[in-house]
Amino acid sequence: MDDVSLTIRRCKRGNESKLILGAKEITTIPSEVFQLTSLQTLDLSKNKIANLDHKISNLENLKILDLSHNLLMSLPNSLLNMKNLTSLFVINNPLNSNFELLLKKENQTGPKLQESLKQTFSSFFDIKETNEKKNIGENSKPNWLNEEPGNKSQNALMTQLKNTEMLLSIEEQKVLDLSKQLDKFKLNKTFYNAGFNQENNINNANYLNMEDFLHKALEVDYAELIMGETISQGLILI
Repeated sequence: MDDVSLTIRRCKRGNESKLILGAKEITTIPSEVFQLTSLQTLDLSKNKIANLDHKISNLENLKILDLSHNLLMSLPNSLLNMKNLTSLFVINNPLNSNFELLLKKENQTGPKLQESLKQTFSSFFDIKETNEKKNIGENSKPNWLNEEPGNKSQNALMTQLKNTEMLLSIEEQKVLDLSKQLDKFKLNKTFYNAGFNQENNINNANYLNMEDFLHKALEVDYAELIMGETISQGLILI
């Protein structure tokens, strides 16, 4: 942006009538531009501008305004106050259908430009006023809801909705599959734990049986030992 600022300062210092800021990666028009009231030509093409400030009308001597190849979806009604504007280039912007007239080449220059601006904003405000009278929400309806069936913008929106629904369906299936795998894992874990416990019970039982057997064997050995000692001492007659 240093290059942009330098160009603007040079234009202001020289009171120049032309300012070229095309392809400068600009996202917002610098406020200093709206102070250059001597400008007759302003080139802001091939940038990333998404909003045109209503202060653009401060450039009352502006004749040519190039906003082509940007990200504008709408235009301010302050353009109606720019009586000296003879050329307005807005092609290759995602403007909504309310600005279709301005996208036609024959309406971008000469007397037809001012006429197209009047028709565009007149139509726009008529739609807004109608929506307000019908009490449709707190704000006017989105522009795409006012479009006629079959309009390219509306068709594109419907396509996007269908694609989104398809992606959601795929993700839901993935979640379902993961849920099934989780249930299967839990079931296998339950069986494993049950088998492990059963094996432990068997081992414990075997251990107890072996301990009991050894205990009895020791008792027999002890009894035999006592018997042997008694015989050796002649206490029992054979």
